[in-house]
Amino acid sequence: MAKASPVEEGRRLLRELNAAEASSAVDPAGGATDALLVRGRAATILERYDQAYQAFGALGQRREITERQLAELRVARAALLRQSSSSYDEALDLASRGAALAERAGDANLAAEGHLEAARLFAKKRARDLADERLKRAHAAKANDPFILAGEGDVLVAFDERA
Repeated sequence: MAKASPVEEGRRLLRELNAAEASSAVDPAGGATDALLVRGRAATILERYDQAYQAFGALGQRREITERQLAELRVARAALLRQSSSSYDEALDLASRGAALAERAGDANLAAEGHLEAARLFAKKRARDLADERLKRAHAAKANDPFILAGEGDVLVAFDERA
């Protein structure tokens, strides 16, 4: 069995919610696009927002970036903005554009992630109907995915008036 590349290993660790190991799995000095995406996502999860902004900022200036990588960058930046600032409109635009681009690129996982991020942002803006519509689109892109179900729980809690 072939050994996974450092980027593939980093992505696997992110899926397993092990951001610290994911960040160290990729070469910190390497400037490869996918490695920077993994490092930026891991930094966001670990609440190291300055590092995430640096990684995503370096990617935003690249000319040679695939459609799929651009979609991932948009979705990841939307998550970063949702967690680190109050720029919900910009984050919503990024999540929506990332999800649409992922759909066009044929990446159902990333499209579902983008729709879920948009739903979380609509929940922050207290727009329940729009959040529900994005949750439906996330489920349509990837039915019965545990991350989508967990994200749906986040959105439902955001609208729970009992808290």
